[in-house]
Amino acid sequence: MWVIGGVNYNFTDSQFEDVNDVWSSSDGSNWTEATASAAFSARDSFGAVDFNNKMWVIGGSNSTLTQAYNDVWSSSDGINWAQTTGTMPWSARSGFGCLVFNNKIWIIGGYDVNGDALEDVWCSPDGSTWTQVAATTPFGGRGYAGCAVLNGSMWVLGGDDGYGDEFNDVWYSTDGATWTEATPSAPWPPRSAAARPTSLVCGGRSSQGSSASRCSASVCRSAAQARGLPGSAST
Repeated sequence: MWVIGGVNYNFTDSQFEDVNDVWSSSDGSNWTEATASAAFSARDSFGAVDFNNKMWVIGGSNSTLTQAYNDVWSSSDGINWAQTTGTMPWSARSGFGCLVFNNKIWIIGGYDVNGDALEDVWCSPDGSTWTQVAATTPFGGRGYAGCAVLNGSMWVLGGDDGYGDEFNDVWYSTDGATWTEATPSAPWPPRSAAARPTSLVCGGRSSQGSSASRCSASVCRSAAQARGLPGSAST
C-alpha cells in the first residue's frame, strides 16, 4: 500500500503546500518513507494507477503555484521515478478519472489550469503513445468523478462541473467512446471526490489539527491485485 504526494496544510505558515514524498506499508500500521522528494514535482489531484508492474503518476496540479501538468512518470520501487519522454497530446489537467482497462491507461475529463471542466477521453497502451477516444461525452465536463472497472466496462460515478453543481448519475462504456447512462440519479446524494470502488484510489482532502495533516493523492493495492504494484486519483 502506497501514499504518493498530495497537499499538506502548514499550520506554522498558515498555507497549503504540495508535496512529493512517497510512503509504503504492508499492513497499514507501519510505514516506510521510500523518498522524501520524488523526481516529479510536488503535486496533488493527479492520476495514479498500477500498470505493467509499475506505479504511474499522471498529470495533476500544484495548488500553491496554480499550475497544472500533463507529464507522465513511472516507478517499479517508489524510489526511482522515470519520466515518459515526449509531449503528451492531452492538455494539462487535474482531478480527472484515471484507470486501467483492456490493458491500457485511461484518463477521463478533469479540470484544466483555469478550472474549466473537461470531457475528453484518452487512452494509452504504454504511457507514452496516447489516442483521443472521445472529444466530448454525454455526461459533459466532469471533474473529481468516481471511476471504476466492473463487468467489462468503465464506469463514471458522480463528480462535479466546477460551477458548484455535483452529480449522482452513473455512466458506463466498453470502449470510452460510447457511453450509456445506467441511472440519472443514484440513491446516494450528489458528490465529488468519492473514493473509487477499486483497489486504486487517488486524492481527497482533510483538515486535521497538526502540521503533518495531509491531503494526499494515494495509491493502494488490494491483495487481489498482486499481479502488479500498489495503487486514486485522482483528486
